[in-house]
Amino acid sequence: MIYNLINVASIVIGSLIGILFKRFIPERVTNNLNKAVGLAVIFMAIDMFVIDVNVLHVVIILALGTLIGAWIDIDGMLDKFAKSAENKNPKVEKLISANSSQIAEAFVFTTILYCAGSMAIVGSLQAGLVGNGDILLTKSVLDGVSSVVYGASMGIGVTFSAISVLIYQGIFVLLAQFLNPILNDVAIALISAVGGVMIMGIGINMISDTELKISNMIPAIFLPIIMAAVGFI
Repeated sequence: MIYNLINVASIVIGSLIGILFKRFIPERVTNNLNKAVGLAVIFMAIDMFVIDVNVLHVVIILALGTLIGAWIDIDGMLDKFAKSAENKNPKVEKLISANSSQIAEAFVFTTILYCAGSMAIVGSLQAGLVGNGDILLTKSVLDGVSSVVYGASMGIGVTFSAISVLIYQGIFVLLAQFLNPILNDVAIALISAVGGVMIMGIGINMISDTELKISNMIPAIFLPIIMAAVGFI
């Protein structure tokens, strides 16, 4: 749970920095930081799937999971939620002034931003299953950088979104700890490998103009859990 708390702290600190020092943070600085972190994310992803695991199993699980996610259109649903709180919404365009009447909308927007991605789920499961917080620590850096930007433009509502992150990711950490006794080494290795592929996709999206729909792959993370529960692996 400590890694989740670090993630929460990064959002709080980052947003407060953005609020207090918004005049001194040029956009090019945050852009360069995002590119650098993107490369680090790819490096971390490689380390995640260089393990003793059947590659064919990983491919099949990713294919099935993505098929389910694309059929449900997880990416499309998340995109609709995000767009409802983006600048295209006239109500959110006024967030630049960040007065008290706009705190709720800033809170909703950044809650979606920090919780909807696959890093929140994969990182929390990994932390709960094997005590490895690398993904959540990397996410903390990403969220910290973005919260500086959004804190500067949206105000204190961004800070309050840390509460959502604490609860949302905390649930997945506790779920992983609950499921740990029924998961064997193969299932845990598959979760790590599948998660590594997804995290690499996030890194590629960060450093390039590609738009890989990583959110549609989220069901793949849960397939090894289901397979282990029914004794398939």
